Amino acid sequence: MGAHAAVAVVQIAGSGALRNLAADNPENAVAIHAKGGLEAVVRGMEAHGSSAEVQAKACEALLPLASSEALREKVWDSGVVALVQKAVGAFPGGEDLQKHGKALLKKLSA
Repeated sequence: MGAHAAVAVVQIAGSGALRNLAADNPENAVAIHAKGGLEAVVRGMEAHGSSAEVQAKACEALLPLASSEALREKVWDSGVVALVQKAVGAFPGGEDLQKHGKALLKKLSA
């Protein structure tokens, strides 16, 4: 993801892969964070603010990390809340973004 930050399809695929690896696997979520996965997803969101699909996949990828007690604060501190709020506001018709973005915000506020 880092080497191809300007390529939206890479960000979408990378976020999907990270989500699959971290879903229901807290150990993988911690490993993803340790290897820079959180930062990579956030950079993708920053680089592709005009893509509802990148934003939605990023939110989906971050949900398992935010579900980890060990990582929730790190996700919060990454600045992702403002990015998600901006994306949700910018794409009111993006069903996946609305679903995953709002779920992520709810998870982070818990």
